[in-house]
Amino acid sequence: LRNEIVEKGHALFVHHEHPVWYFSEKGERRCIRPDFIIHGNTDQVRVVVEIDGVQHQKKDARIHDHMRDSTLKDLGYTILRFTSDEINSDIGRCISRVSKVLYSVKIEAIKAAQRRKMYQSAFA
Repeated sequence: LRNEIVEKGHALFVHHEHPVWYFSEKGERRCIRPDFIIHGNTDQVRVVVEIDGVQHQKKDARIHDHMRDSTLKDLGYTILRFTSDEINSDIGRCISRVSKVLYSVKIEAIKAAQRRKMYQSAFA
């Protein structure tokens, strides 16, 4: 998945199991290691791709995944989840979905930057 995304020019960097550090509500330093973190060409374009095997179908795993997703979203990441069956049976479709999400996140980041710039110039 990583090689396909980078080779097709969809992202600048794709990190595998790169740690994402954050502080919990209790002020404890915590870490999440997503399967893949994709960085686009701006700091605002950050997408996490998780590949779920059969163990993620259990209720406890789904709850844990939901909590991880919520934390990552709060940290500014967009989350994509694929099953290992999806990756193995149709990698092209998965790459296409990642590409579309990266594009839409990039457009939103550009629009947000334009809004900030307009706001700043209005008060300059």
